[in-house]
Amino acid sequence: NAWIGYPSISKTSYAITSNDFLTDVPNKVCDQTTGLRPFDWMVPSSVIALPTKSNPKIDVEFIHAMSKVTINSISFASEFETTPVLEDLAFVSRPCLSYDPATGNFTTGSQNGVDYAKVLPYALGAYSYSALVVPNSSEGVTETTLLTLKVNGVEQVVKINGAIEPGKHYTFNLKIASKYAQLEPVETDLGWNDEVEL
Repeated sequence: NAWIGYPSISKTSYAITSNDFLTDVPNKVCDQTTGLRPFDWMVPSSVIALPTKSNPKIDVEFIHAMSKVTINSISFASEFETTPVLEDLAFVSRPCLSYDPATGNFTTGSQNGVDYAKVLPYALGAYSYSALVVPNSSEGVTETTLLTLKVNGVEQVVKINGAIEPGKHYTFNLKIASKYAQLEPVETDLGWNDEVEL
């Protein structure tokens, strides 16, 4: 979603807060199980000039501020005699994001006592999930917790090497063993503006 209006068209910064992103603030949960579209956020790539009588046209390009992450498939190590029970799969995200179109800088962080939020993903099919998360590349992190889940009742934390950047679509396969879960990168799409559906 993108909004332009005279009261806000000349804003020097834009932000989503934990109140916007989290649908269940007390439990720090962002529920995207019914679809990703309401959580998409596009921002102008540069400051929008107010229209004038001599130049009434507004010409603006919007870019995705959020990051899209997809688990394409989940496979299980041969040590499992039967398919393990997966529960509570959730992506991990910062709760707020601000953007300065003058510099093109994104800033993330904690807000209202919320450091990280669980994002319940949209199920694309059996063992395939997608979510929109707040990028954390502005924080200079070298390792990121991507998701958490329970495997046969045991909680596992899945990390990736590197930060999540705005406007990119990351696709992974996930291999699960009894004591670890390993991500296998499939693709990083530098921009997902051509996708018909979120």
